[in-house]
Formats: sequence, C-alpha cells, structure tokens
Amino acid sequence: MNEKSDHRRYYEDELAYLRDMGEVFAQANPDIAGLLSRQSHDPDIERLFEAFAFLTARLRQRLESGNPDYSHSLVSVFCPEYLRAIPSLTMLECTADPSGEVLVLPAKTEILSRAIEGEQCRFRTCRALPVLPASIDAVSWQERNRSTQLQLTVNVSAGEGARVLAGRNLSLFLDGGRDRRIGRLLLQALLTDVSSISISNGEQQIPLSGKPVHVGFDNDGALLPWSVGTVPALRVMQEYLAFSSAFVAVTLPAFPDDLKFSENTCTITITFSRRISLPALPEPNDFRLNCVPAINLFEEKGEPIRLSANRLEYRVQPNKTQGSKTQVYGVQTARGMSANSQKLIDFTVFGQFAHLRTNHSGHYFQVRVKPSVGGAGLDHWLSFIDGHEQLLLPSVSTVSTTLLCTNGARAAFIPAGGLNTVGRAVRYGGVIRNIMPTTSEIQPPLDENMMWRLVSMLAGSMQPLEHITALRALIDTLDFAALQDEQARLRKINRATALRAVRTSAFDGMVRGFPVRGIRTSLEIDGAGFSSRGDVYLFGLMLNTFFKLSKPVNTIWQFELHDVNDNSSILFPVSQGRNSI
Repeated sequence: MNEKSDHRRYYEDELAYLRDMGEVFAQANPDIAGLLSRQSHDPDIERLFEAFAFLTARLRQRLESGNPDYSHSLVSVFCPEYLRAIPSLTMLECTADPSGEVLVLPAKTEILSRAIEGEQCRFRTCRALPVLPASIDAVSWQERNRSTQLQLTVNVSAGEGARVLAGRNLSLFLDGGRDRRIGRLLLQALLTDVSSISISNGEQQIPLSGKPVHVGFDNDGALLPWSVGTVPALRVMQEYLAFSSAFVAVTLPAFPDDLKFSENTCTITITFSRRISLPALPEPNDFRLNCVPAINLFEEKGEPIRLSANRLEYRVQPNKTQGSKTQVYGVQTARGMSANSQKLIDFTVFGQFAHLRTNHSGHYFQVRVKPSVGGAGLDHWLSFIDGHEQLLLPSVSTVSTTLLCTNGARAAFIPAGGLNTVGRAVRYGGVIRNIMPTTSEIQPPLDENMMWRLVSMLAGSMQPLEHITALRALIDTLDFAALQDEQARLRKINRATALRAVRTSAFDGMVRGFPVRGIRTSLEIDGAGFSSRGDVYLFGLMLNTFFKLSKPVNTIWQFELHDVNDNSSILFPVSQGRNSI
C-alpha cells in the first residue's frame, strides 16, 4: 500500500471514530460531552471535524511508521539521490545540421515535447553528443561456418564526403530496432568476438586499429545527477535497473586522421571470430548513429519563501507559472538578502559538512522529503539552521531558491517522436526526436523498512558480495521500479530466481607483462530468467563494472558469469580495482 492510500485510510478511520465513538462517549458522559451525540449540519462544524481527523491521522501514521526521520537523515547525508524520484527517461536520435558540419550538442541541452495536457514537457540530454553528418543506410549480415561478417553502409551528407569523419569515432546505439534481443546480442558480439574492422570506399580498404568500446557506465555517461560522495558502483547498478537501454551502445575505433575518401558513401566491415545467430536479420534501425539519452529534468526558480519566527520548516514549491503539475526533484541553491548589510547570504547544504571547516559558523539549509498529501509525488521542506544544527532565523525576510524540477507523471505519456524541439539556448538546425516512448517516473520508497535497507546497503557497499543472498538483496533494494510497476516486479522475481550462487577462487595471470595473483568471482545464473543471451551479457557487463568499481585499487580481480541453462561461461578481462581505500 502506498503512502497516499495509507494516509487516506488513517484519515477515514479517524473521521469515523470521531463520529461513531463520539456519540458513544457522549451517551456515557452527557455532563461533559453531551454535544458530541448531536448530528450537526453546520459546514463549519464538519470542516472542524475533518481538519481534526486530518491532523490526528498524520500523527498516527507517523507514530506507526516507526519515526523514519533518523533513517531519512542518514540517507540524505550519504546519498540524497535515494530520496528523489527517478525522472522519466528516453533515447534521442539527431540528424546532422543542414550545413553538414560536425556540431556538438552539450550535455544538459534542453529538448521540449509536444503539448501534453496543454503544457510542454522539458527534457535535457544526459551527455554531450557530437552530431556527425552520417547515417546507416544499409546492413549486410553473412553467417559462415566459423565466422560472421557485418557490413554497414554509411551515408555522409557533408559536401566533402566521408573524409569529414577523419579522426572521428562512430557510436552505435543498438537498442532502437524492432526486437530488443537483436541489439543485446549484437552488443555481446561487438564487445567479445570482433576479429577485425575495416573501412572502404569500394576501391581502397583501410583496417581500423582497436576494438569497439562499451558506452555508458563511465562517470561521463551518468544518467542522473549524482552528488560528489555517491558510490559509483551503486550508481551503475541503479541506472541499469532504471533504464537498461541506455547501455546498449558501443563506440567503434576512430577513423584514420588522414582519411581521404571523397565519396559520400563508405562501408564498415566487421568480422566476428565465430558464427553468431540472431532471431532475425539486423536492419539499419538496429545501428543508429547520433543517439543520446535524455531525462525529464529542468532548472526552475522556486516560489519565494517568507521566513517567520513561528515556523520550523517551509514547503518548497516551483514557480507558479510552470503549472500545477510540475514536481520538485531537488533544491540546488538557497539565497537571501541581509536586511542589515544588504549583502547576499548563501545557504549551504548542511549534509556537505561545511560547518566542520568553518568552526560551526555560517548559514545552512536542510531538505526533508515527505510523501505528498495531495497525490502522487513528493513534497520538499526546507529548514534553516546554523553550524550547531540549531534553528536559525537569519536577518532576511525572504529566501529565493533554485530548483531542479520534473513534469511528474505527465512526462510518461510522450510517444516516440513526441520529443522534438531543441531549446532556445542552443542553435541547432537538424532534426531531433525520441525513438522510444518515455519511461514512467519512479518514486523512491520512503517507508521505514526500505530506508533502513538503504542505510544498510550504503554501510556495506564496500564489503565483498560473497553470498548470493547479499547480491539478491542489493539488487532488490535498488530496483525502485519493481515497487510500482507490475512488469518490473515480474522481471525482478525472474532475475532473483535466476541468480544461483557466488563463488570466489584465486587465479594466476599476467597484467602488463607481469605475473599477478588475483581473485576470481564466479556467478552462476539460469539464463532462462532473462529474455536472451544478450540480456544475460548486459547484466554481466553491469555486474563486472559494479565489482570493478567496488574493489580496492590495490587488488587484481576477474569476473566470470556461468549460465547453467546452456553450460556456457563469459569470462571478463582481468581488472584492477578502482575504489580508493
């Protein structure tokens, strides 16, 4: 049961108690409560009853929830993102500017939707994107006895031909076709089985040095805005669970710097070292260029907060010009003007521990997140304190805030192609559109049990996951979507059932020509719990990155994924831990 229905249940219970038991009490005590037995038709009296029931329901709900303030405070300090919604996400595809030049769309470029319920939804790109004047026009797939050959026909719209791609990398988004199984199988093949890559213009063939590289799990590819102290391994896992399509992408090796192809068409030939079977022949839509994930986030000014000596905290609200359905995602800044010195006072987030560096002086604000009483979403409340966590009433009458906002549930109704207008801050003449429907906004679990699970997860995030139950619990805790969406819940059940066992063993290997001894972590799974072998590989790729980011920097480590369904194994490259200790 969600927070909204919980509060309504408490409210109706308290209101019924007032009306029913009030009469019983009045009959037993007519001398002190005789008026409670009389039915009133006065709207002011009814309003008083409803207000009293609302307040007592809130108090009762708070008492019975176990007072989650402590767990909320811990999570807000160490990882405030877990107290925020996961906004709607999608994937954008861009076409080149008519000039034929290579343009770069900066990260956080605003993209607007068609009107939804009379208002436009505002998204922004998650990463910077070089928009190349190129597209994949044709695909050839040839399976042989012991190998497979893939040919991609690249059409270049620039006047100088394919040489505009000199020194450039082509990034391929593989999850935009009609069958998601194809893209994930292609991802595995491109990252594990490529034996050679070349580019040709029909007369000259040039080999490319290097192998395809996965896109998405590095810090520059983060989908959500994360605070400085966030554990990178947990970020990777949660973003995978929220929007796995964003990570079905690779970057091909760079074209030669001295590429002199003047033709507008060239062919990329990729040879795989084994026979690769797909559910269907791949099409150009399975290899999309110029794609970037986008998230329903935008910056907005908040309604001014008028400070009062009689208030402990203040509700944060977006500027009323943005519409009633705009939701607050987080508070970026808070600032006021000193009435005495006419100087600006900047309030710092208390969880950043700046007060410890300034001898507990300064002005700070704390954010408390509560389920919205008015419906879906969250309410954010600000309190202003000094370095000793004492209530502070600064010598300002009004505080202005800068907020990150979302369009809430409305953003989930944007169909493919409905997100198609670049904001005014960027000059871009090409066409941009979302190639898949937007996801639903995911609310964080704010109940007491889930909060303590998150605290436990953060406390143990640096500990090795040597037991399958610990791995299941970690994934289950971060899969917020499974608490709200039935399909996500079924996927979670299938995934948890598919995780069989975790084993560790020592191994000897070579790293940069030196013999090393490391630890190999082997995970046994049942591939039948996933949609395809490619889906198994993407899950393993996420876990490999997760473990790599969790291991101390002085460790050598290797991850192995063993599928008991077909007795196959995926052995990932030997890695050195990246987590500082």
